[in-house]
Amino acid sequence: MVLELHVWGPAFGLPSIDTQYELPALRNGATWVSRFQNIVDYLKKYSAGHWDLDGDLNAEQRADNIAFSSLVESSAQPLLDLSLFVSTENYTSATRPAFSRILHFPQAWTVPPSLRNAAGKRSEHLGLSSLDVDLAAEEQKQNEDKQNHQAIPKSLLRKQKESLTGFLRHGAHRNTFKLEALTADLYEPFESLLGNKQFFLSETNPNSLDCLVIGYLSLALIPELPQEWMKRPLKSKFPVLAKYINESVQECFGPPISPSQVLNPEQASTFSESKLPWRSPPLPHFSRLAASAMDALMESIPGFASLRAPSAPSTTSASSSEDPEKSKRELIVAEARRRELISQAGAVSAGIGAFVGYLFWEGILKWPRWGAQRTSFGAARTFGSGAAEAMLGIGQRS
Repeated sequence: MVLELHVWGPAFGLPSIDTQYELPALRNGATWVSRFQNIVDYLKKYSAGHWDLDGDLNAEQRADNIAFSSLVESSAQPLLDLSLFVSTENYTSATRPAFSRILHFPQAWTVPPSLRNAAGKRSEHLGLSSLDVDLAAEEQKQNEDKQNHQAIPKSLLRKQKESLTGFLRHGAHRNTFKLEALTADLYEPFESLLGNKQFFLSETNPNSLDCLVIGYLSLALIPELPQEWMKRPLKSKFPVLAKYINESVQECFGPPISPSQVLNPEQASTFSESKLPWRSPPLPHFSRLAASAMDALMESIPGFASLRAPSAPSTTSASSSEDPEKSKRELIVAEARRRELISQAGAVSAGIGAFVGYLFWEGILKWPRWGAQRTSFGAARTFGSGAAEAMLGIGQRS
């Protein structure tokens, strides 16, 4: 049986645009496993211990592995949510266009807003809105520019006028400090842990912590974004960690692959340059596109989103995937709920249509009288005379 790892697709020069909240998902026949740690545990059990990423760690190293893995997941994910989704400038200029290049219609229109909404909820405890993030990032950039301009005589520098953005920025100082503190709290422990070693916990082999940190921090270091408040301090203040991430990306993933190469089966020959076994996804069937459109419609109807059945691959864990009968029952229940929602949506639409028809039947609503409007418009054209009417040919004829 061939194991398949499903990801969103290449973006920003990386194999995937997301860390692990939606994808990746590992498929082994009818078994689906999602989330990083679940996949690691499944591979260990599937291979009878031969594919254990942490098999060579001692007790102390295993404890550090658990602690630092928890740190990167709890700290890096909210910051990436702020950087890629909450920041309006980064989202509109980079993240949303990246999704549009790897998704078909209608997912290209429905998935990014849904992911952005989820990212906002995951990062709302940080207390930073999209405006706060963009202003704080811009202020951070300007502070660095000021340091570079210290060697220039003040008489040669032009004093810029105060703008609305500048006025708002006066209240964003604390947000700038917050972003700097949050990124330092994330990067500093891993810079210290790495030290002069080849890997975080070992001198010989990488383990699951290396994989996890590379997966998260590569999205902070590699993407070219308008607001790079995660990249700048990583490169300037934590160069050892930045070098390790950059070299690991090149070593593990090879040269970047564009979305067109992955999505176009005719360009499959170019995959030979990559270290990853890429496989072009099949073109979506019309029924699947229709189902996606219906899902988007359900999400937009108040009250239906909470009743919507989740898709199996993104919610199946390692424990549930080991019970095929349980997974089958969950799929049957999910399909029944989906059909019920579709029937309810049809009933609501029919009810609205019948109610509007009743209003027209009783005369409460009336169809517009297009003929009367045209007559009124024609009458209005006869008012006045002069050169303008003669030039346009709309004056009265005698």
